[in-house]
Amino acid sequence: MTAATVERHICCDLGDIQHFPPNLTVLEAGNNQADPYKDIQLERAVAQLLGAEDYSTTFFENNTVPNNIFSFVDSHITTPELRELALQIEKEKNSIFNSFTIENEISFLNKIEYVSQEEKLFNIQEDMVRFLGEYAGNVPFTKISYIQREGELYLYGQKSNDIYQKTALLAGTGSREYFDGIGFQKIETGLGQEGYTMASQNSPALKDSTYGFNFTYLLGQFDPRLNGRVVSEFILRYPEKWGDLSQSHSIIESIKPGSTHSYSHPEDFVANPTLLKTDNPAHHLIKLMDATGITGSDIQKSLLFEKLVRTRLKSQINDFVFGVEQVNNIANPEEYERGVAILQLLVATIYQEACVIKDEIDYLTGDGAETAVPTPISSHPHYTYKLDLELLAHQAQNGGFYVAAGGNCPSTRANVGYGYDVVSKLERGVPLEKMAIKTGDMCSCGRPNDGHFHCNACGQTFEDESGSTSRTNKCTKCGDTKSFMCGK
Repeated sequence: MTAATVERHICCDLGDIQHFPPNLTVLEAGNNQADPYKDIQLERAVAQLLGAEDYSTTFFENNTVPNNIFSFVDSHITTPELRELALQIEKEKNSIFNSFTIENEISFLNKIEYVSQEEKLFNIQEDMVRFLGEYAGNVPFTKISYIQREGELYLYGQKSNDIYQKTALLAGTGSREYFDGIGFQKIETGLGQEGYTMASQNSPALKDSTYGFNFTYLLGQFDPRLNGRVVSEFILRYPEKWGDLSQSHSIIESIKPGSTHSYSHPEDFVANPTLLKTDNPAHHLIKLMDATGITGSDIQKSLLFEKLVRTRLKSQINDFVFGVEQVNNIANPEEYERGVAILQLLVATIYQEACVIKDEIDYLTGDGAETAVPTPISSHPHYTYKLDLELLAHQAQNGGFYVAAGGNCPSTRANVGYGYDVVSKLERGVPLEKMAIKTGDMCSCGRPNDGHFHCNACGQTFEDESGSTSRTNKCTKCGDTKSFMCGK
């Protein structure tokens, strides 16, 4: 594929973004005082991408009858053969199934039987999109989708504020959790009231930790299918030592100068989120991310990746969403095992497609110029009807399903889990933000989880690059360009 072909491919998928810059040159823009026009271009592009989000599924749109997942493979292929291929992928070092499992999503469905079908499917869909962003797209932040109804925020069917108040009650008055509850309640009651469309809250580093978190909420439009408004939360991790609040000050000051001058304790930040009335959230989001060390180029590439995943992979993600529901209703153990194996192979296919999207974006922006852009799996003539098991087997044999996080994965991303794991913690009274904030994290190499990362091919260690405008995308020891991983 030539660069021109890749660009046409992407621009066709963007569809409703009419004025995207030719050659995606704006992806090279950052917060550049020497050339403010680039900042204007960046802001416009990010605003377009934020405004173009589509959370709908085929089911929601047209009441379409979903595909039967058993039709994705020929009936003469035995369940043990399918399971063996799925196991090949599972066994890979740092396999995608270490992070995202079918059983977890199925258990999630059973855990939230009390919510509507639309909301169940929405949450599975958002789990998949977030997984692809974090592990295929190398997105340097975590993005969570809440639903706002009658002034309350719901996550995975749970009332978020109830969870905060439960945690605060257990911890006691004056605790960090107590002030967390105060802050979240202000965010929940403020969003949508008196014109407030954006909220941002810092949680400075805890004792024994080397980083703090910023939680920024953007209020979306009302979605009648979900009976509420989708609220996008961006979770940003930033380097900061316990007792040093300088970075926490600079992040909030970037969007509201003078607002934190009186803050001298971590509790001042968590209890007093910043609420904004703005019709241009892109402007403030760029400033916040820049203050945490995410470049303008990374912001736009990440949002572009999500947009392309939601458009190009929409039918495959729908197949997965409804497939989870279908397998969950199977009583026969043999059929259930076959369904789980097919879903695993479908996830592997979707993951590979998402990696192609990432490669295309990198190819056009020069980050992957040394690597030819591969042909998407969906170009296989029978993909619409069957999974390409031969291609999946070839990729499994060649290490194609390790977690492809790389040198662009700074200490700005939080890992909060998916599906059942998240709901179980919510029901125990653990707020989402607390799942992201951990103390004393250690990398598997024995070092503190301080933002350093490793080449997955040879293990070479690279120091934290958050805040840097030039990030490592090729191992200096073995030359590998795709096998980086975050310290865990």
